[in-house]
Amino acid sequence: MNRFLASSCAFVACLATAPATQAYEIDTHWILTLAVYQKSDIFGLSLRKQLGIDEFLDDRLFKLTPTSTWFGTGRKECDEKAFLSLREVLACGAVLEDIPGDRSLHHFYDPAHQGQGLTAGVLHGWPSPDWALQDDPNARDDRQLYSYRHARQYFYDALTSEGPANAVGGRNQAWALTFQTLGMIVHHLQDQAQPQHTRNDLHNDWLGEIDLGPFHPSRYEKYTAGLTGVSGAVQSVIDRAFGDIRPVFPEHRSRFKKPRDLFVGTFGIGVFTNSSFVSEGTNFRNESGAVKPHAEFPLPLPEFVEEQSIAEAFAPDAVPTGIALLCSSPLNLPCNMKFHGNWVRDPLISASVENRRASTESIFDEDLKGPAVTQRMFALNQLNFRDAHVHLVPRAVAYSAGLVNYFFRGRMEIAKPADGVYALVDHKTQKCKDTCGFDKVKLRVRNTTPGEDMTGHVRAVLKFRRNTCYREDLSGDAGGPNFLGFSCRSDQEEAVVSPLQPFTGASGGPLQELTFVFDSVLPINATDVLLQVVFTGRLGAEDDAVAVATRNISEPVHVAVSNDTDMLWDPYASTYRPNGPAEPLLDIQVGFLKPPLAFKPLASLSSLAPAGHAQLAFLTDMGEQGELHEEYVELRGWSRRYTLVLPRGDQPVPEFVLVPGTAIYYRSGPVALRRGVYRWYHYSFHYPEGSLDDLCVPAEVCRQETMPPLTPGSASEFIIDSSYKK
Repeated sequence: MNRFLASSCAFVACLATAPATQAYEIDTHWILTLAVYQKSDIFGLSLRKQLGIDEFLDDRLFKLTPTSTWFGTGRKECDEKAFLSLREVLACGAVLEDIPGDRSLHHFYDPAHQGQGLTAGVLHGWPSPDWALQDDPNARDDRQLYSYRHARQYFYDALTSEGPANAVGGRNQAWALTFQTLGMIVHHLQDQAQPQHTRNDLHNDWLGEIDLGPFHPSRYEKYTAGLTGVSGAVQSVIDRAFGDIRPVFPEHRSRFKKPRDLFVGTFGIGVFTNSSFVSEGTNFRNESGAVKPHAEFPLPLPEFVEEQSIAEAFAPDAVPTGIALLCSSPLNLPCNMKFHGNWVRDPLISASVENRRASTESIFDEDLKGPAVTQRMFALNQLNFRDAHVHLVPRAVAYSAGLVNYFFRGRMEIAKPADGVYALVDHKTQKCKDTCGFDKVKLRVRNTTPGEDMTGHVRAVLKFRRNTCYREDLSGDAGGPNFLGFSCRSDQEEAVVSPLQPFTGASGGPLQELTFVFDSVLPINATDVLLQVVFTGRLGAEDDAVAVATRNISEPVHVAVSNDTDMLWDPYASTYRPNGPAEPLLDIQVGFLKPPLAFKPLASLSSLAPAGHAQLAFLTDMGEQGELHEEYVELRGWSRRYTLVLPRGDQPVPEFVLVPGTAIYYRSGPVALRRGVYRWYHYSFHYPEGSLDDLCVPAEVCRQETMPPLTPGSASEFIIDSSYKK
């Protein structure tokens, strides 16, 4: 159903839909939304890491999507062609919600009259919550592409779109749309902290100072934006209150079960503003000497009255020159001002505070420029707005930040599976650059969202870059002669995504082990790997919610084993010589569990001949703060004469590292040459009398340069546990 009826009828109706200059809205919404960013969880490192955006949130990688063919915003930061950070995209989204001008017709919500939207003659707009959320299938407008419903889809696309991040329609564009749309939604909550928007009080600045029916300019908004020459700009109010502003979610988690709860109902911001503040068109009135609320709005009630001289009224500021001259003239005008006040009742915190200057009864007009009449009348002026700001501006930020927190509230935890590694492949079969790699991942996951159960589907996402210098013998890794540093790191983040599978998780429930199979591989030469689990479905009381957990895991870690019993180190000649009793190694097994857990082999070789070798690649954890994680690798094998067990214990996981503030890019665990092949971790089997020194001294022993070289093509193939094979 389309309730917007203003098309091309009357002159006034057409003008009302024309783009307004709206300078106050641009400045006010920009400043409010920057404060929202700082107060929301997105400002903290924990949520950034959860979303997987901590490395690029502040990078200028993102462009806005115009909301119309006419794109002028009046702020240079929001240029259509500019590359912006996500913080700037969020703030520009709040600006863009007013473009084109007819969008502002859907920014009204009157809880005192069945929650109606703007209703003024032929002008009808959607109620603000309906337009901003689009959560009712029976109350949607196909022209609205920037609602909460759309933001969830953009968010999901930002997490699950495959391919390069900067591709047309790729993840960068989806991230930009997510934050732009969130900015456009919080614009509505900010408008709900402006009394005219909750009391069907039409206003428009398109004709500047001209007062022509619906084009009566909003003095409240001009004062808020600091355009009246009085120190009432929104930034100063935020600065004074900033330390006391707390997002309403998650602090009042039990009160806000759905996005609509932030707008409507007992604890919605619209009800708070409507019931506690009057507006220019719905002011108190004097009826036969009695001060009463507006005829169409039973609240707020005028509960206090105080008469003050003009000096008292304007203190500590000086009385405006025009008023001072007028009131000192021989006309003997009744210049004293009566301030009518009311209790501001906030059910969210079960508290009431006084607003002593809710309205002014005086001879002065709303601009305080001179007597409107010789008898007192009700008008709102900067003295009323200043006191209203104390209550309304902080709540505009608190509710907007609460919505951002609610949107990103889903929490999950990822952990390694019981076997100890996420993925495992044999390097002999998965050694080709770019097209070989990992196509199956095991992990454990659980829902950690406080008080909200999950029922829906999950999919795994592997995001990565590529080591373009990779070679099958690992000579293109750091430490090898073909590694060229930072130039080896591909420019674009890419992603591979698994199909959906069902998931149900109670809040705080146990870790559940899941296996994800991918149609495309994580390349064997992947770097900068992030593992994500993305949920979509019912979260608490919200349908179609999106949640994500992100874990920074290792790049493919290589571990090799070789049977070097064919050679024996001659310490006198400082070289290796052939060893007579060379023999095969039997039943080699590799496991990844730390004691006291029992050894569990995930890869095995029944036999490895003298001068034979094999290599595995696996994915494991990085540390929580990005530091190297110590991984336990245990390798066992037997010969006919000796039991050879090499429990090497903790091994630091190599990772590409970009040194902060530099272009230095290196592998924290460089490769070293082992019999003609570059190795990360190398388990060399020898007889005791010919053992290699674990400390790799002397260097010749460590590099094994005098042994006959091996080649990647001569490697044997490990048998991988079936749970890790597609």
